[in-house]
Amino acid sequence: MLLFIPFNQTQVYAEEETHFAKITKNDVYLYSAPLNIETNKVFEIPRSYFVELINDANDDEDLFYAARYIDVYGYIKKSEVSVVLGSPNTPFANNISFRVFSPSGLDLKSSPNDLTPFNRIINIPYLSTNLVYYGKCNGEQMIPQKSSIWYYCKYIENGNNYFGYLYSDLCDMLTPITPNEENPPVYEGEIFVTPEIEEVGASSITLSNEIKIIIVICASIPCFIVIYLLFKPTKIIADNGRFKKKKISKLKASEYYELED
Repeated sequence: MLLFIPFNQTQVYAEEETHFAKITKNDVYLYSAPLNIETNKVFEIPRSYFVELINDANDDEDLFYAARYIDVYGYIKKSEVSVVLGSPNTPFANNISFRVFSPSGLDLKSSPNDLTPFNRIINIPYLSTNLVYYGKCNGEQMIPQKSSIWYYCKYIENGNNYFGYLYSDLCDMLTPITPNEENPPVYEGEIFVTPEIEEVGASSITLSNEIKIIIVICASIPCFIVIYLLFKPTKIIADNGRFKKKKISKLKASEYYELED
């Protein structure tokens, strides 16, 4: 993107760094929008793991970071994470999977409820295991007297990725999530600094002596031309009793005439 800067502004940016934040308690969610409402919750991030912080969310109350967990992007509350120094070796709970064991298969949903067919994405066949687990989320109690937990996951089929929710009571064989024991030092200070803009006004611009001389000469040339044209030598000639002035470049003695009073 190009920007015209009339006052010779120079933008100074802080050096780009990668920042991570640790999840130190339960019920820390990745949100789909920087608003603290239930409908924006995507999934609960496993405790003791990390999110990569992308930038400030620039929300009205400055409560959220834009963040990434594995390959899912969203927002996370600043008050619920601890920003750390450096990059952890295992920031995410990778390679967590599970299985669908519903005999008729199980519909992947765009939200954690059974609003068939309005939020149906794709049907996942019985005993499918090509699923990537990200986290859990509370939703509709699909089976009475059973859990209200749904798994947010990625279903991989023929090279295509489908993201959505599966009802947990129709799934099994979830890989145990081992706590992450990494504890990097806490980062102190601001991590995303607003770009500073240095304004350089016209009064602070200095010119070298050589440039000043060139400017004076260029400005004087039209004046010399006007003076030359006003005082250029002329010769007088007789033409049928009338007198004319004729501009010449050089004067010769033979071209002068004496006129009687």
